[in-house]
Amino acid sequence: MKRKKRLVVRIFVTLIIVLVAGVVSSFILIQIAPKPPVKEIGKAREAISAARSVNAHIYDPEQFRRAERLYDSAVLLWKFQNQEFFLKRNFDKCQTYAILAETNAILAGDHAVEKSTNLQKTLRADIDKLRSEVKDFKQIFDRLPIGDDISKKYEKGKLLLAESEVNYQEGNYLISLEKLTQSKELINKAMTYTNNMVSNYFSNYSTWVKWADQTISLSKRNQSTAILVDKFSGKCYVYKNGALKYTFPAEVGKNWVGTKRYKGDKATPEGFYTITKKKSNHQTKYYKALLLNYPNGEDKQRFSRDVKEGRISRSAQIGGMIEIHGGGGRGANWTDGCIALTNKDMDVIFNVVSEGTPVTIIGSLVGLKEAFE
Repeated sequence: MKRKKRLVVRIFVTLIIVLVAGVVSSFILIQIAPKPPVKEIGKAREAISAARSVNAHIYDPEQFRRAERLYDSAVLLWKFQNQEFFLKRNFDKCQTYAILAETNAILAGDHAVEKSTNLQKTLRADIDKLRSEVKDFKQIFDRLPIGDDISKKYEKGKLLLAESEVNYQEGNYLISLEKLTQSKELINKAMTYTNNMVSNYFSNYSTWVKWADQTISLSKRNQSTAILVDKFSGKCYVYKNGALKYTFPAEVGKNWVGTKRYKGDKATPEGFYTITKKKSNHQTKYYKALLLNYPNGEDKQRFSRDVKEGRISRSAQIGGMIEIHGGGGRGANWTDGCIALTNKDMDVIFNVVSEGTPVTIIGSLVGLKEAFE
């Protein structure tokens, strides 16, 4: 009996020893087995997430994509190594890729922050500059008869500029930049078109000054009355014996930049004319009117030349019935080519002129620089 007990004890002790030896061996094997780069993988993942949060994928896409590729390679290698016998696993390359992924992600994030900061400063300056240009340009643009196509581009450009400002305030700098770029393109087109229009218009300034001087000199020399109309300033001047007697606000054709070329262009002609008829009562729908001898000889020659050279359609007509008439005072250029005064001013001018009174219509009495100061 005692012998059986000793045998059981021996077996139990042996089992304990084997079990302990197995646990110890397993522990030793686990300790000497290659360790997966869990920490490095985690740091790489966090670095990539942090880089994305500062838009590194947008500001530095190449470096950010490199970090992602390295991270994906590290995870894939980890998966492959886990399929190997645990003592044969080698995580060195996996660890290297994870460290490189973290490094590239950090660099991409730093670049993104730097570029974002620089963009923020540059964008602020560019928005302010364009706003200032639009503000300065407004006095030119608002005074000129700009076509619908250009006006629509200009208004769209201003709207995009306002949206760019909103996006900037919200911190969406890339969207703000995109809208600012579109805004610049549209506004610059409108500015270029308008500046060319103004430049071409004022290229006749020296001629207009000469015409004005001749008109005033003629009034003085003949001791007579003469009318001078300045389209740009919107003024009608009445001279008596070479001296300025009256100044009236005047409204002209909707498309007043440049001289009249054909019927329906809504332009007010430029040149030397005379009053051919004084209309009152029911002879005109505009209270009173002074009919001018448009088209004069020069107008007819220019019209024929333009038709011949293809600048005007052969079906076009030269037009007529250009008057100085009442009905003005609307605060805008609205006529089809005539010159509109208020009815009160028409009463005055109607009484001091006669048929044959010279009327000179010019673009401007001041030059380009002075006109928009």
